[in-house]
Amino acid sequence: MVGLQGGVCALCRERAPQHVDHDHMTGQVRGVLCSCCNQGLGNFRDRADVLRTAIDYLERTTWQRQQVSPGVYRVTSPRQAAARSRSSSELQHLISSRRG
Repeated sequence: MVGLQGGVCALCRERAPQHVDHDHMTGQVRGVLCSCCNQGLGNFRDRADVLRTAIDYLERTTWQRQQVSPGVYRVTSPRQAAARSRSSSELQHLISSRRG
């Protein structure tokens, strides 16, 4: 199974897999995880809804790094990213209203 995963954790794809992960309801093995990812899933009690909420939280509150060109990145605060996406959607609305 580790070989099928390319020798790395099935989730983060960065660390060495050391823990067999299984579905706690069925007992079915899902993959082999590193210690951090295994503990993370355990702490979230395998609840996909809570993990989705955590992803949304991180995306709303974490500085974002966007590659502008090779070796050049733009780092924006969560507030700047929200304002940019808001102004982008407002621009799209304006364009749509002028066409119709």
